Amino acid sequence: MTTQKNKAAALVAGVMMLLGATAHAVEDPQTYPSRVVKIVMPFSPGGMGDTLARLLANALAKEWNQTVIVDNRPGASGMIGNREVASADPDGYTLLIGISQVVQAPFLYKKLPYDITTDFTPISQLAYANTIFAVAANSPVGSIDDYVRMARKQPGKLSFGSYGAGTSSHIYGEIFNRQNDIKAVHVAYKGAAPLLTDVLGGHISVTFSDLATSLPYLQSGKMKAYAVSGERRAPTLPDVPTFKELGYPTLSLTGWYAMLAPTGVPSDIAQKISQTVARVVKSPEISDQLLSWGLTPIGSTGQELAQAIRTDLALWDSVIKETGISIE
Repeated sequence: MTTQKNKAAALVAGVMMLLGATAHAVEDPQTYPSRVVKIVMPFSPGGMGDTLARLLANALAKEWNQTVIVDNRPGASGMIGNREVASADPDGYTLLIGISQVVQAPFLYKKLPYDITTDFTPISQLAYANTIFAVAANSPVGSIDDYVRMARKQPGKLSFGSYGAGTSSHIYGEIFNRQNDIKAVHVAYKGAAPLLTDVLGGHISVTFSDLATSLPYLQSGKMKAYAVSGERRAPTLPDVPTFKELGYPTLSLTGWYAMLAPTGVPSDIAQKISQTVARVVKSPEISDQLLSWGLTPIGSTGQELAQAIRTDLALWDSVIKETGISIE
């Protein structure tokens, strides 16, 4: 009886081991994806990051003939969604739309729940995104200089909104405050969409927001932009000067969107995702759509994104140390 029990136990153990091995088996890249792919968007619905994620999800679904969903996980300036992907199974079925905040946060926070250099697999840099200095159309602020004068007369009374603490929009605002020796209250939101709602409602004095999300309001006359980041003027806002033209060269830095996966994704799966994403981004249909939104399409390889991350980590380390900005 004991021998039979031992044999049965061994059989069960063998079956469990086989099932476990099967569950963790590396998928053939030829069959990937064989089930639903999830793209995590770490900000609220309605912003450009969310719009971009859904555009890519639809395009990838057609490419792969498989369902691709977008899962919004806003909070903590994108770090909740970032952490979810960093800790996900590295099977290629959980992807992240990250923003350049991922290369800024290491120099703003004492501790992060992930490491951008070790916990992610770079897939593709998607698009560059400009930042603008903007106000509601009915705002009494008539220019950047006008805002500076008002802020100096009323220290601590005016406010600037960002789409999250530690994001580019927050950093731009702090750099601007320091360069002009003014004090304005920073108000952080869980994404650009809720931020712009309060800008339009007159609850925020000015905003350093992404051009793409703001563009419909600028085109409809509900908002006014007085400066834009980048080395040259944005094609969608040819009459708006760059920050550099107005004497703010540090604010010429441009943000970006990128796709990442958890570290450990098999290289052939990661390469297939990267190649598909890059091809989709560079396609005339998607590229033209991004340009119309005020984004500059990229569609890089995973290796090129990895290099961009290394370069920007050094860049933002220098900028943030120079300005003395910190979150914690």
